[in-house]
Amino acid sequence: MSGNRKKNNRVVATSNRARLPTDLTIRVDPSGVNSFASENLKRIYVSVNAIAFVFNQISDRYEKILDILREIDTSADTLGPNGVAIGLAYPRRNELIGLAWDFVDWANRLEKLLHAAAGVKKSDPWFGEIVRALSVTKDVREYMQHFDGSLSELLSGCYPIGGSVTAWYGTFEVLYGRVILSTPARFSGDSEVTVSGYSLPLDMPSPISHVTLSVASRSINISKVFLQVEGAKTSLGAYLLRTYNFEWPD
Repeated sequence: MSGNRKKNNRVVATSNRARLPTDLTIRVDPSGVNSFASENLKRIYVSVNAIAFVFNQISDRYEKILDILREIDTSADTLGPNGVAIGLAYPRRNELIGLAWDFVDWANRLEKLLHAAAGVKKSDPWFGEIVRALSVTKDVREYMQHFDGSLSELLSGCYPIGGSVTAWYGTFEVLYGRVILSTPARFSGDSEVTVSGYSLPLDMPSPISHVTLSVASRSINISKVFLQVEGAKTSLGAYLLRTYNFEWPD
């Protein structure tokens, strides 16, 4: 849409058409640089920094998940049948479920990036271990990406459409479970809500553990994935420091 307007007795054509975005080129001062890296070294540098960035995103999401879970009261008098309670008010519940899905997305990106990155020794044992650990995120992620085609399963099973998170607290002497639902899953006439991936843990590596994200009949123990990611991060960090003198960025 265009028109004319008067400015200092001159008619000036005007237009409301939005300008298309363009690339922004930022020039830096190259003074003091005595040599320039080869294309291969550039690729390695970019790759390892990208990997570090994604590792840090995964750690950030998991720590924020734990922060929210710590807000939940774990006293026995709030528990329902089987030592499990459903709780957490809507604003924080939404944030928690969103962070769990973020974790899965970043884990999926990490797997793809590790395969494509330069400068990473893919024959080392840690590489195979982390790739296998990350591969378990695919099924849950793909289901959520296309959940519109699975509404009948979600509705008939009374599953929360946005998924749910289960977490375990404490030790074997005193063990509490918490289930956080993303959305209401029980309708008029329904007497039950279904959450998959529920099982009594065989170990408690930390006070809050076995944080599990589920959607319909699919689930993933993101605490287990996180521990494997952290182990791979330690191995990769040692290799990068030894090979490239690369210190892990915070």
